[in-house]
Amino acid sequence: MNNVLVLCAIFACVAATPTSMVRDASSELYKVQDYTQPIQMKAVSSDDVLLYFRNQNDLDNENALNISDTSSLQQLGFSTEKFTIFLIHGWRNEYDSNVNNVLTEAYLSKHDVNVFVVDWSSLADDLYVNAASAVGGVGEIVGKYVQSLVKNNNLDLDRTAIVGHSLGAHVAGIVGLALGGKVDYIVGLDPALPLFLMIHEDYRLDATDAKFVQVIHTCAGLLGVYFNIGHSDYYPNGGREQPGCWLDVLGTCAHGRSYKYFAESIKSGGFIATKCDSYGDFQSDDCSEEYSTMGGYYIDKRASGAYYLDTNSDSPYAKN
Repeated sequence: MNNVLVLCAIFACVAATPTSMVRDASSELYKVQDYTQPIQMKAVSSDDVLLYFRNQNDLDNENALNISDTSSLQQLGFSTEKFTIFLIHGWRNEYDSNVNNVLTEAYLSKHDVNVFVVDWSSLADDLYVNAASAVGGVGEIVGKYVQSLVKNNNLDLDRTAIVGHSLGAHVAGIVGLALGGKVDYIVGLDPALPLFLMIHEDYRLDATDAKFVQVIHTCAGLLGVYFNIGHSDYYPNGGREQPGCWLDVLGTCAHGRSYKYFAESIKSGGFIATKCDSYGDFQSDDCSEEYSTMGGYYIDKRASGAYYLDTNSDSPYAKN
């Protein structure tokens, strides 16, 4: 898919009805039983998870790696002397989706790093409830692959990060959990809310999954979680409606802004945020004088708590 990565879903009348409706990318509606209730994770086969390796010498590698064999990586240019990034997409997407291409280009245009793109599209390209129930299994499989890189290729987890969007953010959390929280950092890009509201922390992203977890909320309360789940949580434009996303009833535009903001932050910086109790206080300039940069290649690991900022409606999005 080359469409913008979004979780094309809307949940209406939650308080009034025991069921909700999910709209997928083809505008078909599916009924989901009470999306506030946790889902049951299902077993996943390693055949359902592919990985692609990209670096500055090969931005468009379309050859999937053998997930059970890491011996050929050096021939592709993998080096433990470089920082390593894992990118994980969300619902109804694949390795060649916009989110992966945009983030890969952002990293490799500025930094000589190893990039692994996780493709779990055989599971993600399904009803939302089925895709969500595969998150745990996908995370465990990717976690085992990373463990094999540590064992066989001397991968340094202190020089490894995981970036996930939507459902992929929760997959990233489970990968981090499988690695004992030893990964340098995880960035959760608008982690999915539906079916993850009341789920145990072991099955979603949380602050124990890496040495540092940063979360960027852009569709909070609709498609993305609305509460702090990282060491630092950033709420651009209040975290819900994003400027330039006109008539965004489904929230899909806002949901996708998370990875666009993050990609821009890697390439050009900016996005100075203020620590504050609420967006209302931020707008009233009633905040502390504690500032932090959202995103970036070198994420701000000194930050803690909730931060707010405003963006432009079009690229470049950063106002500062």
